[in-house]
Amino acid sequence: MAQHWEASDGRPPTARQTARWGPAGTGCVSCANGARLGLSRLLISVPRRLAIRNTETYFPCHVWGFYPQDVTVTWLRDGRVLTDATCSAPQRNPDGTFNLTAIYMFTPTASDSGSIFSCRVSHAALAQPLGVPWDRR
Repeated sequence: MAQHWEASDGRPPTARQTARWGPAGTGCVSCANGARLGLSRLLISVPRRLAIRNTETYFPCHVWGFYPQDVTVTWLRDGRVLTDATCSAPQRNPDGTFNLTAIYMFTPTASDSGSIFSCRVSHAALAQPLGVPWDRR
């Protein structure tokens, strides 16, 4: 998947989004917005996890390489914000960018079958909030 957004006045693209799935079962979404913030690259990874009914499960959402530090990361279930997710404090990387992890923990039941969980990231480097779904396969 690749998406490109361009300014209406014909300037070069201001944002780019690509996604790929690695052999280890992890997904990675990369967003870049060099026009507005200089070198700002945002990487989001939501590793695949097996959710077993009646067994506590956690879903991590890793966000790397963002600048400036202000970012909002939320977990959603079927489009509704999950208020009991936890988020680490942003940590500064050697290159001056930041990273953090948001975790949602829960115990799936039969009623959770078919629910769609996703990690949503809002940041100044993104033209719009970006949602990355958790892949249960």
